[in-house]
Amino acid sequence: MIIPSTRWLALDYFTYFFAYGIFLPFIAIWLNGEGLEADIIGILLAAGLTARFIGSLMIPPIVKRADHLITTLRLFAGLTLLFAIGFSLLLDLP
Repeated sequence: MIIPSTRWLALDYFTYFFAYGIFLPFIAIWLNGEGLEADIIGILLAAGLTARFIGSLMIPPIVKRADHLITTLRLFAGLTLLFAIGFSLLLDLP
């Protein structure tokens, strides 16, 4: 399936601004209600934005062929799971 560049670019911008425009302002309030302190909330939000920035610079040179894409996505999904488990153990979240 081939999608014209205008469509996937529009979809990318829509999902980015939809997620960060609606989700980001309220996540800090929700996390504060869950008992996290402001500095930890700031670290979480900054880590997500930093990962997006660094990922867009470092992942494309690694994935040069289509058959590397699935392996790379699985690797990053596993790393995300490890970081989430580690963060929850670090903070003793229920």
